[in-house]
Amino acid sequence: MISNGPGRVSGGKLALGIVLALIVGALTPLLTVLEMSVLMPVVLPGGVFMVFLFCYAGPLPAWLFMIVQLAAAGVLLGEQFLLMLLVAGTLPALVCMRLITLKKPFFDQMKLCVAASLAGMLAAVTIAYISFGGNMIERMAEALKAQFALMPDAFFAPFVDMINSAMSTGIPGVGKMTVQSYRAQIGGILDLMSEVYQQSLPGALLSGAALTGVLSVLWGNWLQARRGLATEESYVSPARWFLPRSVTLGLTLMWIAAFILSETRYAQGQTVYFTVYSLASLAFFIQALGAVDRFFLRRGMPDAKRRTLIILTLILGLLFRFINTLLFAIGAGSTLFGSHGAFRRPLPGGNDDDTQQ
Repeated sequence: MISNGPGRVSGGKLALGIVLALIVGALTPLLTVLEMSVLMPVVLPGGVFMVFLFCYAGPLPAWLFMIVQLAAAGVLLGEQFLLMLLVAGTLPALVCMRLITLKKPFFDQMKLCVAASLAGMLAAVTIAYISFGGNMIERMAEALKAQFALMPDAFFAPFVDMINSAMSTGIPGVGKMTVQSYRAQIGGILDLMSEVYQQSLPGALLSGAALTGVLSVLWGNWLQARRGLATEESYVSPARWFLPRSVTLGLTLMWIAAFILSETRYAQGQTVYFTVYSLASLAFFIQALGAVDRFFLRRGMPDAKRRTLIILTLILGLLFRFINTLLFAIGAGSTLFGSHGAFRRPLPGGNDDDTQQ
């Protein structure tokens, strides 16, 4: 065994962590750019994965990952994106790693890490504004297009192969996609960014930053719990997560106010609405995962199967709008009318199964 970080890790885990740090660290800046080209919360994979490496394999792989990620960002995307990834992903990850090491109460960790992630994202937006000026979204899109043009074909080839595999229906007249056609489509998406992201980007960035903080705290402390290093206070499973009534009522009122504002002639009304909706949607989305976890738990589902289904639900909810909308409705109902809901008193006997209400 090797003394390496919080607790002790095996030499095999340390070696695997170093390999993952080198590979994922080099790819993370490009994955972040690809993520920004779709209309979904911009979760910063570098921040989450750095915390994962720290808790799984110790500080050495985590520090190595940080160095490789920032170096790759500087080489591939330029110094502005390096600074943006540093303040938005790396620094909040360091805060989260420190809180996990100190075994602070779980929800205190969650509040501080989410706050650090939001502050880091706001700092990154400030850097972008200073670098690109008032029309920063349009100029960022142009900068991203320029960086895409410099990326080698070998990076896009796996994505093209996956698309061709998914489209291999044997229908006459349906040709295969090439790297060049994939580049053209990505370019078209980036052209739309400057128009669509004027309204949706603030919400995507803020909700993604908050989700980055939540996932970092959850994944890191879960790994610590598996290694027997967590306490009853430092790790709380999603089945025991409930939004405070004050947060629920505040988000609901903000959502209603933003909707009313979006119906007026205020120029930024739609942007404000999408931002508030994105944050409310994230909160209800997380509450829905907790409600689903409680539903599975009360039916005696094995832990491994329950966790697998929760992770699958999380991924599908992020990728598909229909599932996201369904989870939004479940989460909203749970936060408003569940056993711990804003408009309902807790049930006698401590029944916390919102899915039963």
